[in-house]
Amino acid sequence: MTAPSSSGARNVSRTEGETSASSSRKDLGHACGSLLICEGVKPKFVQAILRHSMLSTTTDLYVHAYDEDLRGAVATLDRALGS
Repeated sequence: MTAPSSSGARNVSRTEGETSASSSRKDLGHACGSLLICEGVKPKFVQAILRHSMLSTTTDLYVHAYDEDLRGAVATLDRALGS
């Protein structure tokens, strides 16, 4: 399979297996990071598991604000404030 470059000046040859393997690793990493965060694993631990050099990479890419998590956080704040 040949993929044209963005400029169209030259073609870069890639096999289909290389492309799908790369995508699969990225998808697996994203799923892993998202699930760990969703299950309450501290972002610093997820960073170590995914081997990111910076915590911001982990949090920017894999920490998603889930509605249920947000409601839980607000409920925790309410309890802390005695509301």
